Amino acid sequence: MKLTNQLRTRFSPPQPFSGEIEQQFLRDYSAKHATRRKLLSVIAPCICLGYFLFDGFYAFYDTAFRPAFFLKIAPLRLTGTSAIGLSTWMVFRPAINHSEHYANLCGICGVVATYFMLLALTYAMPFPDEYFYYYDGMLLVLLYLFGLTKLLTKPVLLLIIILLLFSALTFSAYDITSVKPAYAQEHESPMVFLSIFCGIGYLIALEQEHIARKAFLRET
Repeated sequence: MKLTNQLRTRFSPPQPFSGEIEQQFLRDYSAKHATRRKLLSVIAPCICLGYFLFDGFYAFYDTAFRPAFFLKIAPLRLTGTSAIGLSTWMVFRPAINHSEHYANLCGICGVVATYFMLLALTYAMPFPDEYFYYYDGMLLVLLYLFGLTKLLTKPVLLLIIILLLFSALTFSAYDITSVKPAYAQEHESPMVFLSIFCGIGYLIALEQEHIARKAFLRET
């Protein structure tokens, strides 16, 4: 029982401060990371647009790929990039400088828009070759989420649950074991790597918040 309590304490999101102290922490935390988040919100749609152009360039030279680009990839890319652009606009609203709840909303919107766009592309494209091309992008989104956005633990945990749930539902449409045995052995279930990334990412977010809260107490 003692070990269980220790594990729960160690891996659960940190307890908030009481009353006004917590509100001050959230305001300070949001102000501290506002510039970083604005920069990331500009970089994200630029990267998505770059991949959009890469797909278009590939379709220009590959006639077999061209129908898939115009019928599937381009509409999904356009929709996803537009949604990411909307989240970028949200980040540049004044509330990002003093409201961590608003910053969490912006981060969740941006990550969900990017991840779901790639998830839709993995579903729409032929399995397995193009599928794994977009799957790698999903891992990059997770790295972006856990390593750069500085979201607090609870919104990160919420995102992990949402992303893994919809990933599992999407990937259940594919039977990797039906591919030739050598290929199936080389590429395990896509959920394995996503789950590992999410587990490590949660620990990173957890540690970041612990450090931030300790630093806040030292400074006040």
